[in-house]
Amino acid sequence: MQSSIFSIILVITFVTSFFSQSSFILNEESGPNIDIISDITSIDNKYYCLFIHLSPAGSDNTFSTLNVYDISGKKLSENKIGGLGYFARQFLQTSNESLQILGSIQSDSCSSAIVISEFFYELDSIIEQGKYDFCNQQFIQKAIQIVGLNNDKFIEGYYVQSGPAFYKFILQQSESNQLTKVFDSLPPTSHLSVDFSGSGYIIRDNNLCDFYTSDFIYRKQKFNILEGFEPSTHATRTPYGNHLLLEHLKKPSGDPPNGQVVRLVDSTLAIRKITTVIPPFHANSGAMDLPFNGGLKKTEDNNYWVAGTYGFSPQWDTNYYSITKLDAELNIICNHFLGFDAIYRLFGTTVTPDGGILVYGWRLPRGGVVNSGDEDAFAINLGPNCELPTVSTNGPNHPMISISAFPNPGINELSFTIQGFDPASLRMELIDISGKILFTAHDLSNRVEVADMPAGQYFYRILQEDRLLGVGAWVKL
Repeated sequence: MQSSIFSIILVITFVTSFFSQSSFILNEESGPNIDIISDITSIDNKYYCLFIHLSPAGSDNTFSTLNVYDISGKKLSENKIGGLGYFARQFLQTSNESLQILGSIQSDSCSSAIVISEFFYELDSIIEQGKYDFCNQQFIQKAIQIVGLNNDKFIEGYYVQSGPAFYKFILQQSESNQLTKVFDSLPPTSHLSVDFSGSGYIIRDNNLCDFYTSDFIYRKQKFNILEGFEPSTHATRTPYGNHLLLEHLKKPSGDPPNGQVVRLVDSTLAIRKITTVIPPFHANSGAMDLPFNGGLKKTEDNNYWVAGTYGFSPQWDTNYYSITKLDAELNIICNHFLGFDAIYRLFGTTVTPDGGILVYGWRLPRGGVVNSGDEDAFAINLGPNCELPTVSTNGPNHPMISISAFPNPGINELSFTIQGFDPASLRMELIDISGKILFTAHDLSNRVEVADMPAGQYFYRILQEDRLLGVGAWVKL
């Protein structure tokens, strides 16, 4: 039986560039490059971060660094890795002496190449372990490692060729880190996964599913024309339980509005269960997207974290993002909509040792220009129970700006806790699930009476004059 679960927002917070425990702040220098965090891992109470410093002038001037921080946010070291034109994309293995890193480079013989390297950070040296060249003007845009049957490793990504054309590739990684091609020239929205039975592989697109044996011998194809979800190059698909597939997808714009979808699909491509994370108001202006390297992660206790962005447009100077925790049955435990102060692009998520989540990418301040070099590295940490950081980028002694509604759920009245703004200067618009504004309240230092409203879920927008400060949800009993 198909069911749909909509999100309830607990706290609204406006975040710039910080992460990890409540005292951990990331506040890198800005410009002249687009500074991106591409991956984060934790080793012995230290955070190891891969940075890509992407030059707007071209990839020849792009470089990568490994930045190491202690748990208080103090930068312990910064090492340039891989030379000019190197994109450090993902940690593959970590130890106390070295880090195995997946990256891509500009190749002398071809257009670009996937490389697997070992970086010895104490010696500040890097050794190439495996390489696969892409010729014919194939410029790599994305590459991540996927674990298959019997712990086999694959590199999945896509490249751009001949202008706007994108193509997916899949390479197999041997134990000695040699790379061989399994698939090439696939649609960029297709994804490799272990199949439903756990005995072979599938290449899954929005509507189409090709089945293969464990040796990639083609078996059959299934098609579902009633799919109804927007294709995404950044979707996540992974086996779940007994003969099911868990998918993290984009919901298209329309009525109800766009959002994220987490769902279980069986081998007939029928949907067994679906959970939808929708924004608190119609967000048809600007695009919704998933993190560049996927936004679905599983914790050790079988819960799940998902993340995505809403309202992005190069013509706008604001958007926002959400971080949601689900239990093993895909029920929403908590959900935060964050941002509103800048433009955010999410690159990935990492589960922390305590079961929390790190979400990272880049942030473009208000007034900045997309792809100009104004983008700064960004990351935020939520605790295992969805706890938000308690400090802002203004410094470790400054409280984070926040707005929350209480009681939530409530009966006949709604009040707000305001931190960082004068509540008398704010107004609130209360909105139903269809996006209709029911009424507007001014001066949020006073309670808002809602006795005449029927029970149900409602959304609210908080504004200061014409500036949108945040959104949230409130449930009336």
